[in-house]
Amino acid sequence: MIRPLSRGAFARAVLVALCLFLVQAFAVAPHVQAAARAQTWTLVPGDAYRVRIDVFSSPSPVRREASDLNLQLATGAFGRGAVAALVRAKAEALGVPVKLALAIARFESGLRMSMHGAAGERGAMQVLPQTARQVGVTGNLYGPAGIEAGVRYLRLALALHRRAGWCAVASAYNSGVWRGPRCTRYGRTVVAMAVRP
Repeated sequence: MIRPLSRGAFARAVLVALCLFLVQAFAVAPHVQAAARAQTWTLVPGDAYRVRIDVFSSPSPVRREASDLNLQLATGAFGRGAVAALVRAKAEALGVPVKLALAIARFESGLRMSMHGAAGERGAMQVLPQTARQVGVTGNLYGPAGIEAGVRYLRLALALHRRAGWCAVASAYNSGVWRGPRCTRYGRTVVAMAVRP
């Protein structure tokens, strides 16, 4: 025979259920949501596709050094000091704030020419090939042409969003100049790097 719960036992059961719900809602759910965004499909030999979920991955795309030996040899002559000098010279020539251009190059690639991103960004300024063509630059984006394209695109962002401030300009450089002016976390980070002594 089943005995009915006493008032105290029922209250404890409700309290435990509420605690479990709150733990799931605030501790587990964000990780599950992050896992849903961070799924990658890999082909396993002899198996079907398998999902690898990296719950604690970084939200930004991982930038990695290009693996092609010829690319490394071609860009190896440009150390970080040389890249900074190229960015500075191009920014001065095009009338772009030097500190802002250098901060974007530092944030995007750490002033390394051989970097490329997950979406196909290339070079020190992490410029997409179609973006470079949009501002009239062709050539190897892992070299000085990539800096030229990045600074020209930054000049376009300045022309469109100058009144909204550097944060909006840097955000437009990152997410697209044709969007409305807005200040994002990327923009705040770049501006903080630019004003740092």
